[in-house]
Amino acid sequence: MRKIEKIKHHKGAKPGFALLLVLIITAIAVVLGMSYLSVASINMQISKNYTALSKARYLAESGLEHGIYILRFWPQQFDNSTQSPLGPYQLDNTSNYYNIWATKDARKPGQYVLSATGVVGNIRKTSSITVYRSSAPEVKINHGVFVESGGVIWLPLNLTINADVHTNGSLFNLAKINGNVSAAGTIIDFLHRINGLTYPNSESVDCPDFKVQDYIHYRLNMIDYYASTYTRTTFGRDNPYANGNAITPTNPGGVVHLVPQHGHTVRLTENLNFTGTLVINGNLVLDGRNITLTAVRGFPAIVATGTVKVTNSARHVTINGNVIANYGIAPSGPTTRSSTTINGLLISKYYGYKSTLRGTHTLNYEPEQSVLYDLTAGPTNTLPQVSLLNWND
Repeated sequence: MRKIEKIKHHKGAKPGFALLLVLIITAIAVVLGMSYLSVASINMQISKNYTALSKARYLAESGLEHGIYILRFWPQQFDNSTQSPLGPYQLDNTSNYYNIWATKDARKPGQYVLSATGVVGNIRKTSSITVYRSSAPEVKINHGVFVESGGVIWLPLNLTINADVHTNGSLFNLAKINGNVSAAGTIIDFLHRINGLTYPNSESVDCPDFKVQDYIHYRLNMIDYYASTYTRTTFGRDNPYANGNAITPTNPGGVVHLVPQHGHTVRLTENLNFTGTLVINGNLVLDGRNITLTAVRGFPAIVATGTVKVTNSARHVTINGNVIANYGIAPSGPTTRSSTTINGLLISKYYGYKSTLRGTHTLNYEPEQSVLYDLTAGPTNTLPQVSLLNWND
């Protein structure tokens, strides 16, 4: 009997242990389940936040595209956008939206920092780019002296060119050239005055065909402008367009069309200070001391179908801008005492600098002046342009 009771005692103890074991296993399962649910919930929230952040980023990028469009055609809308951003703009029927604003770079004309913020729920994402806005299409000229014709050009002895030179013909050089020289034909430099590399037999280079009529009626920012007209044969310090007076709201390039009543030549006389562009179907003569011509950004200083002529009286002549002259720069009579400086570049169909030019003459290539509005397509096709310079994030 005792033995049987002992066995019954042990059998009665097992259900309690099993219950405890079940409780422990259940607790572990609950903890694991709660942990799994917590992790799943966190992962789901992370996924939702990532999706929202991606949507906000795409909204911000859409805002930048929208901003480029506005900046191209209506830049004035951004005048106060840093204090009051444009928007909100929505792409669909949800509550998601983006705002956009732009800041001008006061040190670099035409340059903007364009920003946009996309908002999805409580998630915000801001993207920013740096862009350059041009009032019309632009073309960059990479050579300080560029001659389009296929003939032979002779650069004079008393000329210094601090720039690269190219001709679609051959070059016989006497000038001092601090830069590289390329030519579609041969290059002869027996005085060894080219301080750079030479590239004979190079490919011909195309250049926009800048014409006088491109500047008589031109378009910037989709607005038509017209050159002023000057009818005398001399253009001096007392003319009504000197000292910056050529620049007006209806002529922001300061373009003056020289139309002499007699002949096809206009003389620039001493102490002339002119800002703008002089255009002429004919010749322009530099005939006086202390002449200073300064071009407006994007415009050349001179456009002539003939020649820019230099007299012996042309001393301390400074042209801050580009010279476009079909027959280049040539002497008018003796020029041994003449002196000119071009801070820009020279484009001509023939000659460049005529070999018979005497005196002291210098051309300094200026990168800022090397970019010109390409108005050759006519005033109806010169739409403003916006180009991306840099992503800021």
